[in-house]
Amino acid sequence: MLDFEELLLAEQKNPNATILEFVNGQYNANEALVFVEGVNDPQFYYDFLKDYLPNDEFRFFNCGGKRSLIQVKDFVSNYTTSTKPSKILYLTDLDFDWLLQRRVKDVFRTKYYSIESYFSHHSYIEYLINKFVPTIIKKGVKTKIINLIKADMSEFATYMIAPMAALCAIRNKGSDANFDKLNVSILFNMNSFDQAIKTQRNRFQLIGETLKVDTAEIDVSEMLVYTRKMRAMDYRYWLRGKIALQLLKLCVRRAAARVDAAFQQALNIVISHIGTPALTHGQSYLRDLPELRSYIASI
Repeated sequence: MLDFEELLLAEQKNPNATILEFVNGQYNANEALVFVEGVNDPQFYYDFLKDYLPNDEFRFFNCGGKRSLIQVKDFVSNYTTSTKPSKILYLTDLDFDWLLQRRVKDVFRTKYYSIESYFSHHSYIEYLINKFVPTIIKKGVKTKIINLIKADMSEFATYMIAPMAALCAIRNKGSDANFDKLNVSILFNMNSFDQAIKTQRNRFQLIGETLKVDTAEIDVSEMLVYTRKMRAMDYRYWLRGKIALQLLKLCVRRAAARVDAAFQQALNIVISHIGTPALTHGQSYLRDLPELRSYIASI
């Protein structure tokens, strides 16, 4: 990546722009200020917030990451506006915080690794089939497809434990490595002919090169602690949400290759809703977000 691109990425994580936006704003008593990590967060949270705070309007602030959001919170908490907003909310992803025993007071954390993690499950595919192609993929075929995806996700998630434990160790060292640079192709090799998925033999080297960190410095005993905890938990708690969705998409493609060709076009429609588009289905798929409801009640 070119130097100026690195500078742009760093600037996106600079809290000063968000602080300036906040200071220059004029607020109403029925307005809730919502500070989020990324640009895609509002489309996931909006419907839930409107349900839980029906009389409020919402103003979102993209902080460019959790670290920046916490810095913004420290400033906002000590700043007095001329008109007090109805609520000031700080919404973050869980990430590896539960493994690293990190918690910030009065900050919401998702139940799973990230907002994408809510959708990285075979039940989301069942929801999409029921919503978009119920007359094409009926009960018997749907059950077969869901079972194939469920089995594949369970199997492939186990192959992700060691890489995710490595990422957790990297984060614990205080590294600000951009994990968004990682994708499934770095961790898995997929044969487009037979849809077979195999782990990359040199994936730890690829992770280090992609993140520009020395994976050889990772404490193996520390990684083993994380792997034991991850192995006992639902993968949605520790597998990066964006990677989990990429993996889910691969699993749907594998399922499509193993059913009658008549259903493959319908599954392509399903695949189109995996990824960022999934965030718009939040409330209709999940119905409720009790952890967010509880957080709002506590503020």
